[in-house]
Formats: sequence, C-alpha cells, structure tokens
Amino acid sequence: MLVIVDAVPLPTKVLRAAHNLLVLAGLLLAIFFLTKAALLILRNAEARYEAIRNIKGPVELGTKILFVTVG
Repeated sequence: MLVIVDAVPLPTKVLRAAHNLLVLAGLLLAIFFLTKAALLILRNAEARYEAIRNIKGPVELGTKILFVTVG
C-alpha cells in the first residue's frame, strides 16, 4: 500500500485515510502478537503450576473467540 501511495500523487483525504488504515492494521497486528505471546506464556506456566490450569482455559477460550470474531 505504501508503494501505491508513493507512486501516485493522491489527494490529502486519501493520504489521511491510507495513513489511518495502516495505523489500524499495525495496532491490530500488535494486539494479535501480544495475545499470542500471552497464551504461550500461560501454556508454559501451566506445566509448572496447578492453579494456572483453572485460569488458562477461560482465557484461551475468550481469546480464540475474539480472534474468530475479529478475523
């Protein structure tokens, strides 16, 4: 998308919209990777601590529902 924006002179409104779209995509990717990292940490901690097994199930289910809803 950046290549298209740089190659063709576009009106200011279109450039602002493209910028907002790129920022939104970056934020969604950051949130996605952070939640994947949190799930990975929970899975590793589950092997060591019994109490986390009770927490991990609902958290993982909620995260997967969120990913399916957004994606």
